[in-house]
Amino acid sequence: MGVRSGRLLAGALGGALGGLAMKAVVRYCDRTAFGLSSQTDAKAARDLFGQDLETRNAEQLGAAIHYVFGIITGAAYAIASERYPFLRAGRGAAFGGGLWLLGDELAVSAARLENPRAANARSHMSALAAHVVYGMIVDAVVPDSP
Repeated sequence: MGVRSGRLLAGALGGALGGLAMKAVVRYCDRTAFGLSSQTDAKAARDLFGQDLETRNAEQLGAAIHYVFGIITGAAYAIASERYPFLRAGRGAAFGGGLWLLGDELAVSAARLENPRAANARSHMSALAAHVVYGMIVDAVVPDSP
């Protein structure tokens, strides 16, 4: 296995671990964190696979989508940060913060999965904290460039 494929796998692993850590932050700190709740996961799954999904199935499918997205973005981070080392600023914290801004605040709102004005500041900050944790975990797993 080449250095690049090893780096890609490390990013994917970091994304999976970071995704688990994000869900832990949400579960134990704020179950209503903007863009990260099981209700948001269920709505995303229903939007993609049909409104007739039962709640539990929709939540599980939505969570799986979230984990796959985390794995893909972790792998992308591993490859992109090799070429653009500035992406590793703050040991992945900036990456996590950027992902929060683009993924949660903008994409979740644009897809109308949640209303950003209906969520309180704590909900938004919990989501930011979860994404920063995600970014730092991905960064810790991805090896430094040679």
